Amino acid sequence: MLNNFTTLHIYSSSLIYYIIKQMSAVDSQTPLEEAPLVIGPAVIDPTDAAFVLGAAIFTALLTEGISWYLIYRHQEYKSLTMNISLIQKKVDKLKEDQIYQGAAGKSKSAERKLQSSEAQLKQYTQDLNKSRMTGTFFVAVFMMVFMSMLSSAYQGVVVAKLPFQPVGFIQGITHRNLLGSDITDCSMIFVYILSNISLRPIIQKLLGFGGPRISMQQQGMFAGMQ
Repeated sequence: MLNNFTTLHIYSSSLIYYIIKQMSAVDSQTPLEEAPLVIGPAVIDPTDAAFVLGAAIFTALLTEGISWYLIYRHQEYKSLTMNISLIQKKVDKLKEDQIYQGAAGKSKSAERKLQSSEAQLKQYTQDLNKSRMTGTFFVAVFMMVFMSMLSSAYQGVVVAKLPFQPVGFIQGITHRNLLGSDITDCSMIFVYILSNISLRPIIQKLLGFGGPRISMQQQGMFAGMQ
């Protein structure tokens, strides 16, 4: 079963693909700066969406560089991620034994081993989150400043058209700082957020900064134990 983040990543990637198709719809023989895309009442310049996508890639690379300098390169982080990966595998194996070995896998000894491993995993995960706090703070401040600057530069600019009519609070993001009543007009901020959701995990994986894998069930258990 797909977890919530994976589902969000799939939807975001699909929308980004749709926006890129809009950009490529302009005649390839005509320079982009001379060929705005007219869809309904809004005039859309493909270079705007291209710039926002480029900005998302740039900031993802830069923030990962900041995270590497403040977090990933330190021995404490490397040790914690290695320990979490090892214990997560042990927890997964113990749970598999409970399923496939029946009563033998659910003995008191097996239960004690599982509880001990889960407690270790919880502690290591908390320590890892603490080690990330400083780097996460600096990255968050940088992202807020950069997004504010980019939002000011694209005040009132429609950068794409959505293939659906957003509802509720989503409309407040997709149509933010835009004039007009066409709610399929898409603002810079929404394209930027989608780009980050879609591209950041890919960049992290390419750079080897993905971090340890913790199962969604395990994360839910930690949240309930806090």
